[in-house]
Amino acid sequence: MLTVTIEYRAAIIMQYALPINPFAIKSGFAMNVTVSDFVNVGEQAIALGYPAPEKIALLPENFATAKTITDLRQRSEADTVQKLLRMGGVPTDDRKSFKVPYIQNNGFDWVSPIIFIGAGIISNNPNYVSISLNIISSFIYDFLKGSSKKKVVKLNIVIEKQNDRKYKMITYEGDIDGISSLAKIIQETSYD
Repeated sequence: MLTVTIEYRAAIIMQYALPINPFAIKSGFAMNVTVSDFVNVGEQAIALGYPAPEKIALLPENFATAKTITDLRQRSEADTVQKLLRMGGVPTDDRKSFKVPYIQNNGFDWVSPIIFIGAGIISNNPNYVSISLNIISSFIYDFLKGSSKKKVVKLNIVIEKQNDRKYKMITYEGDIDGISSLAKIIQETSYD
């Protein structure tokens, strides 16, 4: 069973064993993090006619359930996130990107495309995980700046585990400030 402790400003704000419940704290942000099984990304990509991603890639929203390439739909933010990661020097599989129709989000939330992180990135240079999260959180902060509504961020991150090459989805919903805590959760989940 996975146990994760998240600290913020020298205080333990969340300690959990799966499943995870929403947690609100006085220090400024609320977040909900869940970890669940995910389909074999390599096999599903090949079945849909794409090369298997190995680095950091953006997966279509319905990647796990799509039966054909025409079923796939990507979040409208995918192109921007892809460009920002590339400009930040993050190794991406952008040449292998899924070119599919977009889903437009018209709410006040920011919803990320599914971010895939290969086992090699996590083991060879885990700093790229933190760099990617920082790039994304900086973009979201600027994107939502000036909005008087509650700023909710939704991230889905799929990782390839180190020991058994299985795949896990980490789902985050919360404030922008909580995104930085995901690097530790990604690392823990990868080696679980």
